[in-house]
Amino acid sequence: MIFCRGEIDSADGGCVDLVVDVEAMPDWQITDVRYWGFPSDRWHLEFDRGVHLADQLAGLAQILPSELG
Repeated sequence: MIFCRGEIDSADGGCVDLVVDVEAMPDWQITDVRYWGFPSDRWHLEFDRGVHLADQLAGLAQILPSELG
């Protein structure tokens, strides 16, 4: 899943992608969360590993607003 967020005051309408990787293992779980498009290659975000997908998503929903600034 990729969410594209435009950069504020970007001269070229640039975009920073939020990439969420999921995998069935045996139930669906998030395996990685990262921003793609910042000058420093990739920026990985912390998330709860080893919990159900619903709990992972709830945790991300709480931290993403502060991370997105």
